[in-house]
Amino acid sequence: MTPSRGTKPVAASPDVETKEWARVRSWSHSARSELQSSPSTDGARERNELVRRNLAASEGLVAELRQAGVPLEDIGELSNVQLMYPSAAPILLAHLERPYPDDIRMAILQSLQRPYGSVVFERLRDLLKHHAASLPQDVSAGYGHAIAANATKADIPDLVAMIKDPALGMARLSIALRAARWRDERVAEAIRQLFREHSLPWAALRAARLAKLWDLRDEVRPYLNHSTADFREEARAYFRALDKAAAK
Repeated sequence: MTPSRGTKPVAASPDVETKEWARVRSWSHSARSELQSSPSTDGARERNELVRRNLAASEGLVAELRQAGVPLEDIGELSNVQLMYPSAAPILLAHLERPYPDDIRMAILQSLQRPYGSVVFERLRDLLKHHAASLPQDVSAGYGHAIAANATKADIPDLVAMIKDPALGMARLSIALRAARWRDERVAEAIRQLFREHSLPWAALRAARLAKLWDLRDEVRPYLNHSTADFREEARAYFRALDKAAAK
């Protein structure tokens, strides 16, 4: 249930950039080499065919990114390389509106999980609101990760509105966790609403702890005996943090 986390992307020197691309290509080349082998199962054949379709569908996007100075060979590389490419952001946003397979949309969103700033934040926010009703859960969560990565304290009013909007689905998970780290009563109110809504209980539990919402202790307590281990651990973490705060 925990959102994906990686090393913070950086603007790199040429030497660091070369090493980082070599790291990513060590597995991407290996993955593509499997396409040349003869799969032994129907499942493997289906996976290979899906990879081929995705590679073909994203050829135009990859070509545009290469022209913009991003030395990638497939879009999956950019979503995994821990480097900043501001020139890639407008291209990625433009392609996010095209009817790609979900795997490519996810790779685009993962590539936008960088602190590129307000323009990216605002466009992702608008696209999420427009498409929320039709998004699969994983793509919705991908939007949330990318929005959170580009959010700052100046965006708190928008973040609060998104946390409070059930129509945004799984996108609210990372948005709530990002906003919870900023002590703001508007955020606290939104997290209390999310908690009592019971639609994203794990995210609400963690957000309540990060935001130090100790007034929810009685509502958190039942999760200590929840049937799901992740919920129990989050509830325990909440009370450990509460005890630590009370001891100060």
